[in-house]
Amino acid sequence: MVKAMYVTDPKKRTATRELPPFAVDAVQNALLSKWMTYDDTDKIRINHDDEYENDKQTFFSTGRGANTKEEEEFWKLAESWQALCNTLRQGHLSNFYSDRNEIMIDAARREQKGKPLRLPVKKEHLSKEVQMLLTLMEQRAIENFISLGMDPCLDFQALISLNCWEDRIEWLTFMVERERKRLEMKAKLLN
Repeated sequence: MVKAMYVTDPKKRTATRELPPFAVDAVQNALLSKWMTYDDTDKIRINHDDEYENDKQTFFSTGRGANTKEEEEFWKLAESWQALCNTLRQGHLSNFYSDRNEIMIDAARREQKGKPLRLPVKKEHLSKEVQMLLTLMEQRAIENFISLGMDPCLDFQALISLNCWEDRIEWLTFMVERERKRLEMKAKLLN
């Protein structure tokens, strides 16, 4: 479902504009591994097929996990999810800086009143009103990013610190589910 909202299903591409074009292929190829699928209610579940059950003992046998193909797949999936989080963060930063720079240049032009533009345009050289507007924009941008729940650092520090594989899988599942719910809410608001 999350993958569809980013890249695959044209009707569900709620988040398409949140990804730069170069990131679409990475998401297309990465979001789910062989042991994670969606059930009939679009909730992520772990496949409990024969292969999974056979590997489960090895996969979960030690507190830190075994050197198995499944462990490697899990970390590739986690790395892909973290790359998506980083991409979204960079996209939000890029949009913020673009908007901020546009306001700063417009304000500097107005304040220069026909004189050559003083470059580089610095926030402290602008009027107090514009500085306050820029500070407010920055605070809103931070709040908006935090509300996404796609922090590329803290959630992954938590993931790494978990001691058993089942907890790690549950945590990664939680992160993906949280994004799915956010995108579904966004889709409802857009309709």
